[in-house]
Amino acid sequence: NTGSVLDDRQGKSGRKPTVTTKENIEKAKQLFEKEPETSIRRGAQQLGISKSTLANIVRHHLNLYPYKIQLYHQLTDGDTLRRFHFANVVVEMIECGQLDPGQIWFSDEAHFHLRGYVNKQNWRHWGSENPHIAVAKPLHPERVTVWCALSSTNIIGPIFIEGNVTAEKYKQLLEDQFFPKIRRLRRVSQFWFQQDGARPHRTPEVFECLINTFRHRIIGLDVQKYGGDGLEWPPYSPDINPCDFFLWGYLKDRVYRTSPKTIDDLKMAIQTEINGVRTEVLKSVTDNFKKRIYHLVASEGAHFENLFRWVLV
Repeated sequence: NTGSVLDDRQGKSGRKPTVTTKENIEKAKQLFEKEPETSIRRGAQQLGISKSTLANIVRHHLNLYPYKIQLYHQLTDGDTLRRFHFANVVVEMIECGQLDPGQIWFSDEAHFHLRGYVNKQNWRHWGSENPHIAVAKPLHPERVTVWCALSSTNIIGPIFIEGNVTAEKYKQLLEDQFFPKIRRLRRVSQFWFQQDGARPHRTPEVFECLINTFRHRIIGLDVQKYGGDGLEWPPYSPDINPCDFFLWGYLKDRVYRTSPKTIDDLKMAIQTEINGVRTEVLKSVTDNFKKRIYHLVASEGAHFENLFRWVLV
C-alpha cells in the first residue's frame, strides 16, 4: 500500500511507539552519574538513541539541568590569604558597627563595544551553495569606556572616559564630576569609597584627593602605602565588587538588546538603563556584598561563586 516495508502503521490510530523506556531512562541516569560533563549529542551516540529522546529523558525524567562551568583567575596562596584577611577585617567591622555596606561607594570602569566580534567557529550558514559571506571588521573596534560608582541608594554615572584610562584622567573625573555630585547628594560624610587595584587608581596624586575627601574611609589597593588608614582591597576580587558581579553584566544585557548603531546611540542606551535601575535593586545588591563577604570567609579566601546563588529583586 505504501511502497515501504517500514511503515506498517498505515491506517492505524493511536500514539506512535517511543524509545523513552524505563530501560533507557536507567541507562541515561547511570551515564550522567558517571560522566556528568557528557553532552547530549555524545550521550545519545553512546546509548544508541536520538538526541531529542535523550534530551527529553534528561529534562523531564531525570530533572537534570545544564550548568555552565565558570572560569576564574587562578589565585596564588598569597592572593587567597589577602582575600581571607580582608574578609575577616570587614566582617569584624560590620559586626561592631564600624562599617555599613549601605554606606560604601563601589566604583569601577568597563568597556562597551559598539559592535561584537564574530566567532567563526560558532557561525554557520546552512545552504545548498556557498554564499561567500564576509563580515567587515574595523581595525580599531569602536567602544566607550564607562566609569560608575554605586551605593545602596544611587548610581553616579555613567561618566564616559575618552581614550585609555590614565591617572590624570581618573583624578580629574573624581574631582570634577564624582565629588561634586556626592556632595550635592550629601553622601560624603560617613561614606566609604572603594576602588580596585588598576594602575591608574594607585598614584600618590589620586590617593591624595581621595584622602582629602574621604579621610580614612577608603578601600583600595596600596592605600596604606600612600599614607591612608583605609582598607587594602584584595587582588583579583571582582566577585565582591557590585560593579563587577552585578552592574556591568546587567547593563550590557539590556543595552545590547536595543542594537545601538552609533557611539551616541550606545551612550544614550547606557544612560537610559542606568536611570532605570530601581533603588530596591541597589539595596539588594549592596546587601549581597555583605553575604559575599561572609562566603569569602567561609571559603578561606578561595573562589566561592560556584557555591553562591542570589536573587535580584
